[in-house]
Amino acid sequence: MKNIFTLIFALFSASVFSQVAIGKTVVASPSVSLDFGTGNRGMILPWVTSTASVTGVVNGTMVYDLTDKKVKVKYDATWKDLSVNTQGTTVDPLTSIDGVAIQNAATENTLAKLAIGTLSATPGILVLEDTNKAMVLPKVDTPHLNIINPAPGMIAYDTFNKQLAVYNGTVWSFWGKENVSTVPTVTTGTGRVWMDRNLGATQVATSTTDAASYGDLYQWGRLTDAHQIRTSPVSTTLSSTDVPGNGNFIASTTTPNDWRSPQNINLWQGVSGANNPCPSGFRIPTVAEFQAESALFTTQNAAGAFNSPLKLTTAGYRVYNNGVLNEVGSVGVYWTSTTNGTSSAYTYFNTSNSVSSNTVRAYGFSIRCIKN
Repeated sequence: MKNIFTLIFALFSASVFSQVAIGKTVVASPSVSLDFGTGNRGMILPWVTSTASVTGVVNGTMVYDLTDKKVKVKYDATWKDLSVNTQGTTVDPLTSIDGVAIQNAATENTLAKLAIGTLSATPGILVLEDTNKAMVLPKVDTPHLNIINPAPGMIAYDTFNKQLAVYNGTVWSFWGKENVSTVPTVTTGTGRVWMDRNLGATQVATSTTDAASYGDLYQWGRLTDAHQIRTSPVSTTLSSTDVPGNGNFIASTTTPNDWRSPQNINLWQGVSGANNPCPSGFRIPTVAEFQAESALFTTQNAAGAFNSPLKLTTAGYRVYNNGVLNEVGSVGVYWTSTTNGTSSAYTYFNTSNSVSSNTVRAYGFSIRCIKN
């Protein structure tokens, strides 16, 4: 009886007061309606049998879809997928029991509702009604490394990489600053529209050695999962899936020197590539598209690359077999989506020349996205 009373009191309190703290004593900011304490925990979203069966839902609603094992958000009258693939599961990580059974066979209780702010008829399990406050997600330092037993439908904010992390039961998906809808661009002499900076860069380059414009270094075919951070840890354990589920730079010492085994040549093909790390509507350029830009450089070297509209930099690279950062400030190396057998194409420039060639995919190179 005590537990039931406590639950009823909590629901009543949440519907009256416009600020709620979970895992902490108070909400510090007046602009926060729901705030979570620190700790290596995430928030598990409501499960639905299928988003197609959810009616009357409002924009901003977030759920875990049991049909395709994906985390989704209702956005602009459609459901936007926040999971990178369909390899999800509903199996509980601790008990190995199907999570559907844990969730009462996914039977919906239409009366299950907790409202924070003014109580209204808006459908949902947890409804934040405030118009001048927002929810702050659980904050975790690299959740894919520190949440030991993540559950399907989990979501958290990665404080180290400054990005959203969601878990579909099998792999983590990451949404960072490159996923925002407003993307700064530049139109070049070829007539093509590109991002005006490298992925991960905080500004347009002011020189070939402007560190703030270097950005991240991606292994070919990988998504934004923290491996691209220049100081990410190094592992020699190859991945058997398209999404390793960790933020390690995966070094390879055996042929064909790829982070993935077996290889997959379709990961960066076009805007629909499974691991396309570029913002919506952008993709990794082909080698021909990069060569068309370099043909317009005033000089075929690093100076010409910087003096072009793209303002390319000498960001260096990470070595494929040990992850060591090399030649920063001396060379610029940019991946393309073009593949050649077990290798992939890149464009390279230094103080004396600018060339395109092919190399192994475990290297960490810069990325400059092009609009589709």
